[in-house]
Amino acid sequence: MLTRFLENAVAFAARRPWTVLGAVLLLVLGSGLFAVRNFDMSTDTVALISPDTEWRRNETALSKAFTRVDTGIAIIVDGKTPELTEDAAVRLVAALRDDTKNFSLVDRPEGGDFFDRNGLLFASLDEVKETTQKLIDAQPLLGGLALDSSLHGVARALVTAAGGAADDPADPAMARLEQPLTGLHNAISARLDGKSAWFSWQELFASSTGDLKPQRRQVILAQPVYDFGDLQPASRGVAAI
Repeated sequence: MLTRFLENAVAFAARRPWTVLGAVLLLVLGSGLFAVRNFDMSTDTVALISPDTEWRRNETALSKAFTRVDTGIAIIVDGKTPELTEDAAVRLVAALRDDTKNFSLVDRPEGGDFFDRNGLLFASLDEVKETTQKLIDAQPLLGGLALDSSLHGVARALVTAAGGAADDPADPAMARLEQPLTGLHNAISARLDGKSAWFSWQELFASSTGDLKPQRRQVILAQPVYDFGDLQPASRGVAAI
């Protein structure tokens, strides 16, 4: 049966080649038009699973209730000092939040205004005591710097601390200032010698361990606006960063 059908088809094509060629061209054009209108490419792997499944509905409801950045880009910011790292992270977050074309959400899970105001609540009692004591001991320096943070203010603070040590060399608070003064001396000496030097007030006057230890690394989470018609859906966000 099949053999006879093929023989007849070949014979018909031999007798009417232009008719067959026209029919084939119409079939190809029709198939191409159908494919263009009904098929599309997406690099969104999540779309492979129906959103009507129970666990996908639960996931969608959870995401709406608790805004997360679980499919975003993790940006690591490293700096020579905690101050430099914090400054870079703050400026980068501000720039990315303004770029609403490429980012829908930007977050700092371990930093920002909330932790600036409430960070002490997340540390242990011993860590809070250590940090508080260091701030009390550094009062001769910090008091002057709070009034004048220029180089003139730094010099005046050093004179005040040195005067206190001269008046009462046995004062334990003066002895505890030895480390910050030594660190400041080393940084200034290196700069005067034309060498690179990095100095951090936070590392001098904060806890050296635990949750209150100043961090030289910050993490930023950014949710890019994906283009799933691109083989790299987040390429515009990466380029913007």
